Amino acid sequence: MVAIIGSNGAGKTTTLRAIGGLVPVRRGRVDLDGTRISGLPPAAIVAGGIAHVPEGRQLFPTMTVSENLELGARTPESRRRRPETLARVLELFPRLAERRR
Repeated sequence: MVAIIGSNGAGKTTTLRAIGGLVPVRRGRVDLDGTRISGLPPAAIVAGGIAHVPEGRQLFPTMTVSENLELGARTPESRRRRPETLARVLELFPRLAERRR
């Protein structure tokens, strides 16, 4: 488990956005499994398994939990793996399984 802790304005959200490719990395670099990902487009970073989910509940309130999860996990290569990925997420977060529909 990794935690980013700091006071308001310390740069926690900016750090996470930089990791996800949503803002440029100004110093240093971001590596994933030994491969540099800083500077890659966000779609390439998502394809590598990293995504940024904005803070707040009910991002898409008219969608079910399952639909929200599937939307966040959607990449061109993910379509065939979607059922097993969803099953794994629901296993990790049982409360989501309870609220699935």
